Amino acid sequence: MQARVVGPGDGSPLHTHEAQDESWYVLEGELRFKLGDTMRAAPAGSFVFVPRGTVHAFQNVGPGPARILVIFTPAGMEPFFERFAELPKDEPIDPGVFARLGSEVGMEVVGPPLSASDPL
Repeated sequence: MQARVVGPGDGSPLHTHEAQDESWYVLEGELRFKLGDTMRAAPAGSFVFVPRGTVHAFQNVGPGPARILVIFTPAGMEPFFERFAELPKDEPIDPGVFARLGSEVGMEVVGPPLSASDPL
């Protein structure tokens, strides 16, 4: 289980997890999720379930930080978040670094972030 803060406009690239289901609870803020070909709003209080193998991405579409609780079943994604947390906070995340860190735990990046593929 990981609690995270996502800055305005930030989000993941389109990706899949081969071995984990992913569950999200939006504590604060407003996200949007792309699950397969479907785009959905996820304001505070929303629960989102992403079955393993499902292509997905998210983006904070609110004006302030979003706080989320993310649960992976089974465990195994922890090394990704530990290494991701070590990246410089004041620099944009290199997509190649994100993909490399993810590939080490069975996550495959298959497309760009929603800010590029589906701009607001």
